[in-house]
Amino acid sequence: MLNKISILIFIAFVFSSCSNKLVIRKNKLESDYETIVKYIKENDKSYNTYSIKYTGRFSSPDMNLRFRGLLRIVKDKKVWISVSPMGIEAARIVFTPDQVKVINRKENTFFESDYNYFNKKYDMDIDYQLIENVLTNRFLLMPQDTRQQIGETADGLIQVDMNGSDSVKQTFILHPKIKKLTNVIFKDYKKQAKLQIMFSDYLDVEAHTLPGNIHINLEKDNKKISIDLNYKKITIDKSIKTPFRIPGKYKQVWP
Repeated sequence: MLNKISILIFIAFVFSSCSNKLVIRKNKLESDYETIVKYIKENDKSYNTYSIKYTGRFSSPDMNLRFRGLLRIVKDKKVWISVSPMGIEAARIVFTPDQVKVINRKENTFFESDYNYFNKKYDMDIDYQLIENVLTNRFLLMPQDTRQQIGETADGLIQVDMNGSDSVKQTFILHPKIKKLTNVIFKDYKKQAKLQIMFSDYLDVEAHTLPGNIHINLEKDNKKISIDLNYKKITIDKSIKTPFRIPGKYKQVWP
């Protein structure tokens, strides 16, 4: 699962904490968790399209980049991103269920391939649905049963711990009042890697609850990378355009 979310690092390039001590209250908390899971599955608002104005920041030991642009999503069909670091579009990205396409206007280059390219070259087990779910904080990322260890953080949030193997651990933090994820943590002790995705500043837009901020921390091989996405304006179920045309003079590159 750690490798799955790593694709967000790729997105950012071209464009609290769970350390609280658990207080186990098994019977009551498991019942509450089941109720919340059922509620979210039945009441999570469906949508056809999202159009989002965003600002962002990418930080690594080698780079500190601020950017902004537009994010448009057609449910189950397309994630379209325009990246404009200086107010002028520098890149355009499109994710579909079958392909990833990128135009780099600064370099007059493009990238076009299926997800197998990343799976084979970077050992990333990614797909379209994962990208859409993370950007919209859909409930699919949460475990949907109570067979794992369930506890409560010191500040009253629900914590679910899942051990995928001897070396892999997944943690989910759920806010019981807003019934949304606030933290997702993946640790791979064998690879000495950790990924944390934090959702905060939730916005209520036309009965849809979406995170105003998505913060991503990745630690691997003693290298730290962070990404911040801030949603500034969200429009739901309006007609949107997602134009994407690769100019004939652009050259294919393979990152």
